[in-house]
Amino acid sequence: MVQQEVIHNCIWDSVKETFETMIFLPIDQADAPSDQPETSSLIGTITFTGSVQGSFSILCRMEGADKIARAMLMLEPDDTLEKADMCDAFGELTNLIIGGIKTRLNDTVPDIKISIPTVTQGLRIQPFHRKDATQTNVDVSTDGEAMQMTMVYQTNN
Repeated sequence: MVQQEVIHNCIWDSVKETFETMIFLPIDQADAPSDQPETSSLIGTITFTGSVQGSFSILCRMEGADKIARAMLMLEPDDTLEKADMCDAFGELTNLIIGGIKTRLNDTVPDIKISIPTVTQGLRIQPFHRKDATQTNVDVSTDGEAMQMTMVYQTNN
């Protein structure tokens, strides 16, 4: 089994690289987990299989998803951003980060296969956590918006 600290570092390194090279917004690790958003939120989720299986998700408020999508799409503040485009950009963000995690884990877990991202909007949504799986959270902040990265995984025997 891959150590939680290794997973945590892979998530953070992938998030940092993605924001520095593709989104161009500042990104910092948060000292404490953010509260569950009481407003509408987006969660982008990708499942993966192989000798380790599970899911990776990104959760943030709609305002944060809007900022990220605008940065990814290089939109001006007064440009129209359709909800479908925001969801597509958020799904791509999820895909970019899990791709970075997969690359970083390749020496330890070389057989990871990832799905396509799904993006869901809702109130008080959160990543699914199985009791028999390990969960690693990385809380981050970008441009004043809190986000939670969550990887839930277990060894596939």
